[in-house]
Amino acid sequence: PIMTSMPVRLAYVLRITALAVVALLTALPGCRRDAPAYDNVILVTIDTLRADHRGLYGYPRPTSPYLDELGREGVVFWHAVTASSHTAPSHATILTSLYPEQHRVLVNGQELDPEIPALAGVLGEQGLDTAAFVSVRFLDGLRPGFDTFDAEVAEGEVFRTANGTVDRAVAWLRAREPGRRFALWVHVYDPHQHVVTTRMPEPYYRHMREDSARRGDELLYYLRQEQAYPHDTLSGNIDRYDAQIAFVDAQVRRLFEAVAEAAPAERTLRVVTADHGEGLGNHGIEGHGQHLYQEQLRAPLILHGDPERLRHGVITSQVRHVDVLPTVAELLGVPSGPEDLRLEGVSLVPLLE
Repeated sequence: PIMTSMPVRLAYVLRITALAVVALLTALPGCRRDAPAYDNVILVTIDTLRADHRGLYGYPRPTSPYLDELGREGVVFWHAVTASSHTAPSHATILTSLYPEQHRVLVNGQELDPEIPALAGVLGEQGLDTAAFVSVRFLDGLRPGFDTFDAEVAEGEVFRTANGTVDRAVAWLRAREPGRRFALWVHVYDPHQHVVTTRMPEPYYRHMREDSARRGDELLYYLRQEQAYPHDTLSGNIDRYDAQIAFVDAQVRRLFEAVAEAAPAERTLRVVTADHGEGLGNHGIEGHGQHLYQEQLRAPLILHGDPERLRHGVITSQVRHVDVLPTVAELLGVPSGPEDLRLEGVSLVPLLE
């Protein structure tokens, strides 16, 4: 009798164990079929912004007080890696969760295949209004899926300054139908090593020049020790670059204040990153686009939202730009498994939890 009843008992025990495991998994964060954490998302990409020129990442200058404030409230990814040191390929990766050799946007100006699922199309299918306001014409090829796409730049200009792009985005936010869910991408271009002086935000530039004059040796020592800065004297490029970051920081503050007026803050996910960094002389490289050193591939990445759902933390695990789309999709309750989308990245939600 004992021998004949063992299979029955074993099956009973296994069944009870399986039910207990399912109950436990269902109770764990990330395994529940809860309502989406967020209704809206705003993605801000700051062109050519090095992570290590922001206060939150250890830089001693006050280049980014507002973005640092967001980081102290949200989640900071310490080692976020881009897919390219070139603008359009990197942005295409952020939007598609594919690497450049897969989405085939390999240089600035190329067009993204509209058949490739991208952030705007994926969220648009869920009923979100989708809009993009970018600061250079050569990103116009990334418009597939967006209801509104603004890449207008004045004749004879290389880019539209951050205040002009933010003006357009704020106008769109204020004109849209209240209560509708939205996905907004805003790209600003200003922080570049070789932007001509006539396009400089003068108050910020003057402040950085005065800062260099006041504590130049201290700043030079930091740059040489912490960033392997190769020069014996401070280059004017450093003051110009840092001034542009400070100017952009003020414009992002203005943008997010308008977002808070347009939608409940606790239901809006904010994602801030950069497409790549800048050489600034490291490894003998000025600029970007042709090399794959860390100063060009490490990007800042911050997620900010409802503090009850997205508690502050610093995540030191390496993450990638291909992880942005699946993370946003999960937080907005959008299906993004292998049966739904072809993705190279993974959702970062387990790290957040």
